[in-house]
Amino acid sequence: MGKFVRMVKKSAVYALILFSIIGISAAGQSFPPELSPIGAQATTENVNLSFGVSASDGDGTTPTLTTSTLPSGAGFTDNGDGTGSFSWTPTYLQSGTYNVTFYANDVVTTDIDSEIVAITVTDVPSVNSVVLSASSPSNLTTDDLECTYTLVPDAKTAAVAWYRNGSPQMSLLVPFEGGASNNLLDFSGSGNNLTVGGDPTWDTTGGFDGNGAYLLDGSDYLDAGVVFPQSSSYTKVAYVRMNDANSSNNIMSSGEIAGGHVLYASQSQGNRLSAGQAGSWNLVQDPTPLDTGLWYFTAVTFDYSSGLMSLYKDGALVDSATIAAIYRDVSDTVLQIGAFNSGSAWRGFVDDVRLYNYALSPEQVLALYNGSDSIKSTETSLGDVWRADVTPFSEIAAGTMVSSNNLTISYVNQPPVLA
Repeated sequence: MGKFVRMVKKSAVYALILFSIIGISAAGQSFPPELSPIGAQATTENVNLSFGVSASDGDGTTPTLTTSTLPSGAGFTDNGDGTGSFSWTPTYLQSGTYNVTFYANDVVTTDIDSEIVAITVTDVPSVNSVVLSASSPSNLTTDDLECTYTLVPDAKTAAVAWYRNGSPQMSLLVPFEGGASNNLLDFSGSGNNLTVGGDPTWDTTGGFDGNGAYLLDGSDYLDAGVVFPQSSSYTKVAYVRMNDANSSNNIMSSGEIAGGHVLYASQSQGNRLSAGQAGSWNLVQDPTPLDTGLWYFTAVTFDYSSGLMSLYKDGALVDSATIAAIYRDVSDTVLQIGAFNSGSAWRGFVDDVRLYNYALSPEQVLALYNGSDSIKSTETSLGDVWRADVTPFSEIAAGTMVSSNNLTISYVNQPPVLA
């Protein structure tokens, strides 16, 4: 737009050379527009992504800014001064990678500069309408409690952690869900995340319910660390699928032999589900062996005060015994998933591992097997304040935990009295 004037004087002869530049360089060439680098962008579902775009032109003109077809719900504005703005809040159904091309167009010529920008939207599972209710409006001691919720479409499953009077009711709740960064995490509220021993394989659809599970090959295990109650009551729960019967096949056992505890289905016991502790490893035993290739719900409960140990398979009691005082004390507080003393390992899949520091009732064990997100009346007492925390999962992510309302067990159910 400006004028460049050069005066040349030679032998008293003056020459005036005037160049008027309007989109033309001194060399007679057009300057193309230049789009400033943008780079790859990322966000998560339901989280806004905004970034600016700018371009310049050596001619001194202002490029116009445009884009290729945008994802649904996204918008781009050319501010008219060589800058533009992109904004998008992806919905819960828009995870994936989107390639958007941004263009800088010369207003004088047909020159164009462009960049293809990859926008990655991470899947975020979600849960809504988390409600805890009793089986009657009165919240009686005889009422069962149920947690209901709605999974947003990207969420495939959820973990429900129960709290009584503000304390988590499980020491361990590992559903093996939510992708590589979440599948070893404890969602009980106790923070007892697992570590790996050996090289176990996580299978995103290998579980009993078609969701995540771990495959152990007889040399692998998962270590929960120091979580097991010492000389106390407990409940162990796990889903398992045995692939090879020729192994000691420990499911949930201690890190040491002395003062240890076991839940296993060893070939030495005919692959019958067995449990024991403190040097007596078959205190309770299922008379029927486990088959290879089938999923089983397994659980063992132990009440320290009475000495009662109960063994369950697929929700049903298969054996029980009152344990002599000499075998009641467990001193090793380490828990290994799929191993005993870092060996004698499980060969097959393991899923949905839980540990409680008290003995569940038969009714509650059956509710777990039935997949019910409930607390049976056998677990509650007058004055209890209950809450459920629900964490949703997709195949690759864990969503934000949502808490239910608090529910107080307010009344003891009394028979009617004739006046």
